[in-house]
Amino acid sequence: MQKGKHFYLGANTPEGFFSYYNYLTDYSTLRRFYCIKGGPGSGKSTFMKNVASIMEKEGLTTDYIHCSSDDSSLDAIYIKDIKVAFTDGTAPHILDPKYPGAIDEIINLGVFWDSGKIARKKHEIVHTQDIISQCFQRAYDYLGAIKSIRNDTEKIYKRSCSRYLQNAFIDDIIFEELAEFPLTDYIGKKKKYFASAITPTGFMNRLDTILSPYKVYTLTGYADDVLIRLSDFICERGIDVEMYFCPMNPRHKCEHLTVPDLKLGFTLSNDFHSFKGEDVIDLSIDNQIDDKDISHIEFNKKISDIIFDETFRELGSAKENHDILEQFYVGSMDFEGVKDLSLITAKEILEKYR
Repeated sequence: MQKGKHFYLGANTPEGFFSYYNYLTDYSTLRRFYCIKGGPGSGKSTFMKNVASIMEKEGLTTDYIHCSSDDSSLDAIYIKDIKVAFTDGTAPHILDPKYPGAIDEIINLGVFWDSGKIARKKHEIVHTQDIISQCFQRAYDYLGAIKSIRNDTEKIYKRSCSRYLQNAFIDDIIFEELAEFPLTDYIGKKKKYFASAITPTGFMNRLDTILSPYKVYTLTGYADDVLIRLSDFICERGIDVEMYFCPMNPRHKCEHLTVPDLKLGFTLSNDFHSFKGEDVIDLSIDNQIDDKDISHIEFNKKISDIIFDETFRELGSAKENHDILEQFYVGSMDFEGVKDLSLITAKEILEKYR
């Protein structure tokens, strides 16, 4: 059995919570999509872990989508071999059913709670939720400040980079890896994810599960938009790609690229993440950054690191208060009922879709 990968579909970013959850639900191939509703602490993540464990025991490859605000918690799973997905259907990653009954199904864990007990904690719940929102907003503001500082560093590197080396690398890949694949009328699909996350405990990444199965090219130095441009060349040959974006620039900076059908991977190596592939390509140019620019880069990093530390503290505070919020629900839940439903659901999936 091929092991599934671990990654993120949502991220804490300078733009706030940024979602690529729409790439979980490819309705052209998806056979069943379960959207789980329920309050914090109602067992949504545990429900998905139970289902995933059963699927793996049955030899089915399952992808795990982690929560960027609590890496130990799951936001979704995707059972690849039978094309069945589950997701936490509550804020901030809400996915509304598109084809209710036909493909989509809602699982409401609210039927397992004592609403009377929860209602008696109304004021505490509202107050705690407000604190959580404030912590997240402050963290996002801090990330916005870091983004502005990092923009200056980006400009320095961009002035000193070699477009020639970047283009030469793309040409080499086209010649060495894509030569037997001609241009086609069909354009390959691009799926967009996150391989890393800014979490309460610092920077996390799941590169080992994403890149290990592939032949990997590691790019050092300033790569700019190389992987974006390379993805275009690959898709023009009718080949699908998976793109993993940077949480600090979730719309435009692709940091990792995989081509599952060709067993190929590409990754950028920097201070935040590194994966050494079979081929390491250095795109930097010696002596192109003067002492003044080096001073600016060092200062920018120093200030960014200080603000990152404050960001982690705010995310940590949000997590602590979320744990408190969960306790208001935990004491009101019938978790045996939740567990039984997860087992029944897994059994039904195996009977219908395997």
